[in-house]
Amino acid sequence: GAEVAPRSGGHPEERADEGADWAPLNKEVNSFLAKVRPSADEQRQVEDLLLRLQQIVHRIWPLAKVCLFGSCANGLALAGGDVDLVVLGVVGSSASGQFTPAERDQIVRH
Repeated sequence: GAEVAPRSGGHPEERADEGADWAPLNKEVNSFLAKVRPSADEQRQVEDLLLRLQQIVHRIWPLAKVCLFGSCANGLALAGGDVDLVVLGVVGSSASGQFTPAERDQIVRH
């Protein structure tokens, strides 16, 4: 059968210690990430926020759900960064699904 060429070039035996070449870069990247990632306390605060918002939203719309998206959801959040949230499953009672003036007043009061 056909032989597949190695991705990074060279013979496999010549690349045996290739990982050692990356060790300094890995150390630098890990050091950088340790500085810019949210602390465990900050991550707990986001989790607490999500839980509290879910409780509030559930009182108003029992079937609704609060979801994280963006960097907090995909693990790429930075310390002190924003928190992207969306509330799903919310519709008004009017025929178009929009909120009536009374519903808008109720939402604002909560």
